[in-house]
Amino acid sequence: MPANSGSPSDFRENTRAPLHAPATLQVDAFSEPLAGFTGDISLGGMFVKMRNPPPVGTILRFEIELEEPTGTIRGMGEVAWLRAHGLASGQPAGMGMQFRFVEEDGEPLLRQAIEEA
Repeated sequence: MPANSGSPSDFRENTRAPLHAPATLQVDAFSEPLAGFTGDISLGGMFVKMRNPPPVGTILRFEIELEEPTGTIRGMGEVAWLRAHGLASGQPAGMGMQFRFVEEDGEPLLRQAIEEA
């Protein structure tokens, strides 16, 4: 799917909850980590606010640092869609990421963060 086309809701199977938390993304062990903030999250994916997200289809390792509940959610995901800066009035630039894998110890934190949001 080309960037900025289609509807982000086409990729959603789970209800998203608002969550503002630091997210670190990395394409591979040799690349510089990318920094962003989550905008919302679900059991199946998240929106990450960032100015220059990687292209659709990119596989990334991610870490989300939660304050409440305290902990780190780690896993792998795929960039499913992009929102360019300035395209949608009042909405931040970034990307929708579909989770491919969430580490086992992060699953309870993810569920709790969604419930509390």
